[in-house]
Amino acid sequence: MKKFVLIVFALLALSCSKPVIEITPTYIYNSEWSTYTVEISEVELKQNIQNPGAVSGFELFNMLQKNGDGSIIKKDSNFLFSKTGFSQNKIMFTEQNGDLIWSNRKNIKQAAKVLGRLKEDTWYVLSGIKSNWLYFAYFKSTGKHYVYSIMPTNI
Repeated sequence: MKKFVLIVFALLALSCSKPVIEITPTYIYNSEWSTYTVEISEVELKQNIQNPGAVSGFELFNMLQKNGDGSIIKKDSNFLFSKTGFSQNKIMFTEQNGDLIWSNRKNIKQAAKVLGRLKEDTWYVLSGIKSNWLYFAYFKSTGKHYVYSIMPTNI
């Protein structure tokens, strides 16, 4: 009986676990991909954030929501699409990901097997990592990086 209770608790704990998501300048890691497209957009925030480390995800969300339309300016956007879903947990920017190809949103014919390292001192919005969530990422030239997950409602 004791073993049964332990097994039930273990199964509950596993079923309630959140996916592990890590975003760096060279890759995205997701322990539970549930989408078929990842989009990475280089953006400019109208409200300049001098120190990204001093802002919480909640504060960033409030800034973007308060400013309304136009608080995010898209500069460039690339996406990766898979008909069958992502079979590996890690999607590399600096290496090939099997047969997957990065496409540019502005010029769909411009495609590449390798996207390249994400730029330093630049804001990015990433979507498709987790359904209905946006990830804002900022990579400092010092090697420090900041990632904020935001459920996009009215941004």
